[in-house]
Parts: sequence; C-alpha cells; structure tokens
Amino acid sequence: CTKYKPRFHNLTPPKSPDNDVLAESDHGAARAEPFKGRKVHDMFSWLASRHRQQPKMIAISENEMRKAASTNLPMAMRFRILKETSKESVGVYHSHIHGRGLFCLRDIEAGEMVIEYAGE
Repeated sequence: CTKYKPRFHNLTPPKSPDNDVLAESDHGAARAEPFKGRKVHDMFSWLASRHRQQPKMIAISENEMRKAASTNLPMAMRFRILKETSKESVGVYHSHIHGRGLFCLRDIEAGEMVIEYAGE
C-alpha cells in the first residue's frame, strides 16, 4: 500500500550509495581488526543486577563475618574474598631463618580457607 503512513515509526528514506565513502582500515581489511565491543565476563555480575532482591543487612562482628565467609560460600567466592583480604591478613617481616618471612597478622579460624606460600 503506497498511501499508508505509520503513526509511530517514521521510516527515513534510504541513502543513495554514491554519498557513502568507506574509510580504509588500518589493518587492511575490516575482518582483520580485533573486536573491541566485548566486555570482560564477570562470574558474579548477577549479584549487582537491579532485578535481584537485595539481601537484608544484619550487624555481625568481624570474627563472625570471617567464619561465615569461610564456610557458607562457594569455593570461587571464598577465593575472591581471600584475594581481597590477603594484604590485611599477612605481612612480610624479618625472619631469623631465611632473612624474610611471611607472618600472619590476625587469628585464622578453624576451617578458614588459606593460600599456601611456597617461598620459592
């Protein structure tokens, strides 16, 4: 139907191909360029989703929080928490045995996940 005009979607007329000038690619061909639109996959992005119900906050002590973090979470999340808090948990100090040593700065609870330091 040639007389029909849409109410909501106004279509723009197609451009003529004479006006389009294609820019030359730095890599020689468009297929040779790396894809730049992909985002790094975050395994826990679902936690930040606005569609997810936020958990209720309960005030607990730091000691109880460490116990909960080390026992109730999946291994991947335990490892992520351990990576984030490792700088507060251990420190490098003078050692009489090897000259330098890795020392614990806080109490480690039973069952809490730790990363072994080989020292090599």
